[in-house]
Amino acid sequence: MRGLSQRELTLIGVLAAALLLTWLLSPSDPEAPAAGVNASGGRRAAQTDDPSVEDSAPAAPASNARDAAAGSGIPKLRLDREGGAPTLRPDVRNLFAYAKSPQEFAAERAEVERLRKAADEARRLQMEMDKKREAERLARIEYERLHPPQPPAPVAPPMNLRLIGFLGPAKSKIAVIADNGPSGNVYMVRSGEEFGEKYKLVALDFGAATVGYSDPKFAHMPTRTFRLGG
Repeated sequence: MRGLSQRELTLIGVLAAALLLTWLLSPSDPEAPAAGVNASGGRRAAQTDDPSVEDSAPAAPASNARDAAAGSGIPKLRLDREGGAPTLRPDVRNLFAYAKSPQEFAAERAEVERLRKAADEARRLQMEMDKKREAERLARIEYERLHPPQPPAPVAPPMNLRLIGFLGPAKSKIAVIADNGPSGNVYMVRSGEEFGEKYKLVALDFGAATVGYSDPKFAHMPTRTFRLGG
């Protein structure tokens, strides 16, 4: 007789393991429920053979069905609850009311658009003002170029003079005039003559001499009359 090969031994081991697993997972007394049912049925049949004998076996309470349902993991529905549907307290935040309404979204978009337009308008006005100021600045520069400012008018020298007296006959009288300035010069001048490089004797009168400026720049300046003893 030949020995078993390695393959045959492996198959036999697998079959033995399968049989052992099937035996372990099978119920220990498969006939017990059926026997119980038959016994209960036979007892009920024996008790109901005589119509005069009432079935004294108490009926299974309804709570057993509820307990069985509760033990099966199915949640119970409370149908005996009094009152209507529960309401939320006003001071409790609704976690599901997180979205805004279409009207609120529309209002927000309208406000954003209004602010954008206001900013654009302010920017446009600022640009126009800046452009106007720049144009005015350029126009002022051009005007100053075409119309340069006039130099300040020259200041006439002061007349620090004093009439000392007269010389000669009345028709060709000579006035004696002293300079009270730092030079201290004394001039003898006839009517119409210039003296001191900047003055001119304009006219002689009785006891007085009228002096003006010889420089044409000061010709428009008013003359001054000096009197004897003045």
